[in-house]
Amino acid sequence: MKTLMKPLLAAALCTLLLTACGTNSGVVTLETLVDMQNEYHGERVATRGVVRTFEKPRHYWIEDDKLNRVALQPEDQLPALVGRTVRVVGTFSYTPSTGRIITIEQMELEL
Repeated sequence: MKTLMKPLLAAALCTLLLTACGTNSGVVTLETLVDMQNEYHGERVATRGVVRTFEKPRHYWIEDDKLNRVALQPEDQLPALVGRTVRVVGTFSYTPSTGRIITIEQMELEL
């Protein structure tokens, strides 16, 4: 019985992980992050938007069609992605002095 349980548990775990990692699973809209910025402070989030930049001072953010914006850090990979849609996973933070920021853990280009 024990030898049968291990493969079943492994299969169940894989199914659960694959379901949880779906492309639309757990994605928070930028609009929600803007509207509920205090509630999401310190939370790990997944969201998507178009990478934008401003020159002086140089900084990067993602935005949606309604111009809801969240800054992204670190910025090292962002120059090549300006104008492209990305999915970002990271820690969201908000303070009145620094604004809304996602510290990137994972980022992928959306086609």
